[in-house]
Amino acid sequence: MSNRLFKHFPMFILIFNFLMADVFMTELTDPQNSSTSGRYVELYNNGDSSVDLSSGWTVQRWTNGNADPTASSIVALTGTISAGGFYIICNDADKFTATWPNLTCDQDIGTGGFADSNGDDNMAILFNDAIIDMFGVPGEDGSGTGHEFEDGRAERASNNTTASATWDASGWNVDNDSGGGDGNQYAPEGFDPASWIGANTDVVVTCDDLSACNTGAEGSCLYDDCAGVCGGDATVDDCGVCDGDDSSCVINVTFSVDMNYEGASGDIKVRTSTIDGNYSPSDWFVMDDSDGDLVYTYTMSLISGKTYGYNFNDGGYESGSDLGDCAGGNYGNDRFVTTGDSDMVLDTVCWESCDACPVQISGCTYPNAHNYNADATIDDGSCVFPPPRNLFFSEYAEGSSNNKYLEIYNGENYPLDLSGYTLSSCSNGCNVEDEWDYADNVMLSGTLDAGDVYVVCHGSADDVIQAECDQTFTYLSNGDDVFGLTQLGSGQLIDVIGTTGDDPGSGWEVAGVSNGTQNHTLLRKLEVESGNTDWSESAGTNTDDSEWVVFANNTWDYVGSHPHTVVFDCAGDPNGSASIDDCGVCSGGNSGHVANSDKDCTGECFGSTVVDDCGVCGGNNEDIDECGVCFGDGVD
Repeated sequence: MSNRLFKHFPMFILIFNFLMADVFMTELTDPQNSSTSGRYVELYNNGDSSVDLSSGWTVQRWTNGNADPTASSIVALTGTISAGGFYIICNDADKFTATWPNLTCDQDIGTGGFADSNGDDNMAILFNDAIIDMFGVPGEDGSGTGHEFEDGRAERASNNTTASATWDASGWNVDNDSGGGDGNQYAPEGFDPASWIGANTDVVVTCDDLSACNTGAEGSCLYDDCAGVCGGDATVDDCGVCDGDDSSCVINVTFSVDMNYEGASGDIKVRTSTIDGNYSPSDWFVMDDSDGDLVYTYTMSLISGKTYGYNFNDGGYESGSDLGDCAGGNYGNDRFVTTGDSDMVLDTVCWESCDACPVQISGCTYPNAHNYNADATIDDGSCVFPPPRNLFFSEYAEGSSNNKYLEIYNGENYPLDLSGYTLSSCSNGCNVEDEWDYADNVMLSGTLDAGDVYVVCHGSADDVIQAECDQTFTYLSNGDDVFGLTQLGSGQLIDVIGTTGDDPGSGWEVAGVSNGTQNHTLLRKLEVESGNTDWSESAGTNTDDSEWVVFANNTWDYVGSHPHTVVFDCAGDPNGSASIDDCGVCSGGNSGHVANSDKDCTGECFGSTVVDDCGVCGGNNEDIDECGVCFGDGVD
C-alpha cells in the first residue's frame, strides 16, 4: 500500500498545483469616485471544477513599500467559486450593489484591508499560507511603477490565464491617474465586475444563486430589475421612481452670500459637497452679482428630501471658526440645507457668518477716540483723539547684531489702549526735515496696564530680549535712525529718540557720550514722568541734565520693567564701582585712579614726607656709610 501511495504522490502534487493555478486575480480596482462606489478585487476560476475557498484560502496586502504584509489585511475567504465563475471581494457591499445593482459582492471584508487599496499596494492570494497568485513586488511602493493602479484599475491580460506567485508586468493592463493606460477611471462605466477578457467561454456556467431569476439555467446569474424584468437594467432613481431620471423630485434652491464685509476681487463660487453625509461634490458654480451690491446668488437643481452640505469659495474656503452654529464637516465650513418639496430661496448670509451682514454704518471705529461710535462698521476718518497720555519711551537698545529694542512705559494709573498709538521713523535721517519717511510704521496693539511696559524688538534678538518682547519689528535703529511715539490719526508726536533732520552720522550724543544712540543701551531716568518731543533737551549734555542713563553695549538688565533706580559712582558711571578713597579722591572702577595713592609714607594725605635711598620714611640718607652702603660699617 505504501509503495502505491509513494508511486502516485508526484502525480497528486502535479494535479494539486494545477488546481491551485485555476484561481487567480483578474481585476483590482481603485475608482476615482471610490468614496461612493467602493473598491473591489475580482477572482476568477479558470478550471472546470468548483473550488471551496474556505478550505485554506486567504488574501493579503503589502501596504505601500512595506516588506511585510499588513497584518490586518490577512483575511480568510469563505465562499465557493464555480468553474468559469467569479468571486468578488469588496470593501463595502452596500456601495458595490448601489454602483452595480445587478451584481452582489461575494465577501465584504471592510475598509483598510485587502480590497481597499489606493492603487500603490502589492496583493496576493494564498493557499495554506503559500502564495498562489501575486500582483506587484513586496517592498516596492507601486507609485510610478508598472503595478500602480491609483484612481483606476489593473485588469489581467487575456493571455495571462495561469496564477503566478511571481509578478509579471506584461500580464496586466493598468489604467491610473499618472497617465497609464486610459488614465483615471470612474465607476461604474470604467469597470466590469464579474467579467474578464480572458474568461474561458468553453466552460459551461450554471447559475446556482437561489435569489436569481434564472437559477439552474446556463450562464451567469441574472436578477430582476426594479421593473421585474429578469436581467433588466432599470434602476430606481433618487426620487424612488423605477427607471426614472430624478426629475420627479427636483426642486430649485437659490444660494446667496453677502461679500460686503469680506470684499471680493474674483469669482465667488458655490458647490454642494455632501449628500446625506456622504461626500459627493458637485462642480463649482460661479455666482452672480448682476446689480453690483456684492450679494452673490446661484440657483441649483437638487433632489427633494435630502440634506446637502455646501461651500462658498472666493479663491479660498470660508474659515469654520465662526460657523459653529450653522456648519460642520471635517473643516467646520460645510453649511447644510435639507431640501423640501418645493423651490427654496435660502436667506442671504454674510461671508464666514451664520447670519446676514449687519447694516453698514460709517463713523469713528477707534475705541479711544473722543467720538468713538460703537455702532460704526466702517471707519470714515472722522476720529478725534484725546490728548496724549503719560506714555513714553522708557528704554532703547542698539546692541550687537540684531539685539535691538524699544520699550514703552505707561505712566498713568489706569490701562491704556495702544491701538491709538504708532511708531513713526526715518532711516539715516529724514528725506524732508520734520517729516517722517515712514509715518505710522509700526502699529501698536493691545492694552497696556498701568505701570507696565510694551517692548518692540527685532525678531532675531537675543533670548533675554525675546522673553520680554510684545511685538517684533525688523527695521529698528542702527543708531542714526530717528523713532517717534506718535498718535494714530492726528500724527501728534508724544516722545522721540533722535531728530527729524539730516543723518547725524553714526548716532546722536546722549548725556555727553558721543554716538550714545549707537552700540549703547539708554534707560530713562526715574524722575522722568512723560515724553519729551525736544530731543536736544531729552538727550542733554551731561549725566546731570540728560533724561537718559547711558549704559555699555548689550546691557539688558532692565528690559521688561520700569522705572529703575540707578546710582552713579564718583566717576559718573551708572551703578559703577568707583568710590572716594581716604584722601577724598575718586578711585577704582573706571576712574583711572589707584585708591589712597595720594598718601605719603607717613600716611598723611598729600604729605611731603618721602622715603630716602635707604627706605627710611623721612630719612635724609644718614644711614649711608662712607662707602655709600646703606647701614654699612664704613670699612673698605
